Amino acid sequence: MPVCRGLHFSDLIRQPKAKLNLRLEMASVSRLSPGLQGTAWFLNPIDWPILLLANQPKNRCYPCWPKLGPIKYRAEQVKNVPTQIRVYALCDLDEIPIYVGQSKDGIRNRVRRHLTSARSDVIANRQLDVWEVAFVWAWPAETIEMLDPLESHFFHLFNAKNVLMNGSVPEPVQLDVRIPNLVRTQLMTDEEISARKAPERRLPRQAAQFGQLLDHILNIKDSQELHHSLTAHYQRLSSSYEKFIQSD
Repeated sequence: MPVCRGLHFSDLIRQPKAKLNLRLEMASVSRLSPGLQGTAWFLNPIDWPILLLANQPKNRCYPCWPKLGPIKYRAEQVKNVPTQIRVYALCDLDEIPIYVGQSKDGIRNRVRRHLTSARSDVIANRQLDVWEVAFVWAWPAETIEMLDPLESHFFHLFNAKNVLMNGSVPEPVQLDVRIPNLVRTQLMTDEEISARKAPERRLPRQAAQFGQLLDHILNIKDSQELHHSLTAHYQRLSSSYEKFIQSD
């Protein structure tokens, strides 16, 4: 941002506000250049931050990255999801798996379709709320034949701890292949995750999702798979309710 480059903070605040349309607000910045530490300030309405370095001579200001909203940030982070054939898990704000799937043509596009509700059955059937999806776990498969055993293994492993949202339940199989190393991608900033985990935000969202899925079952489609998902939502809703009550 040219107005910031090479200027001292004291020089900025001496400028007429009408000329710069300047209003300074403190804000947190999670993406700083290596070695830079200081307080971030935003120039509104431009929404480009400058970095005030208190330990630098005369509090020199430096341009910083633009602040990305949750949707744009997620779109950028999805680019880090691998493209190979893999088994994957979508994880919630607590990094607990809530859905397990596979893709024979690379999981990046599959995950992107889930997150944008494009041709995703679990979204169309109200089984999954993308607002909760904060992490993607992925395990590469050397061959297509490895996908079904790996998917079954991870589904039953995670479903035994917390009921998953999957529309179909794979048959249990004996896993006779080596489990690949996990590749982890975070789709939200730590600050966004913390804000969404607040009971007063999370509970209404989960209650609405439970109601939408129940309405879908009663009026559009009824199946054992959707009942499985409804059980998962009920358990999550009950947990959030307890946290909400205890937070008073």
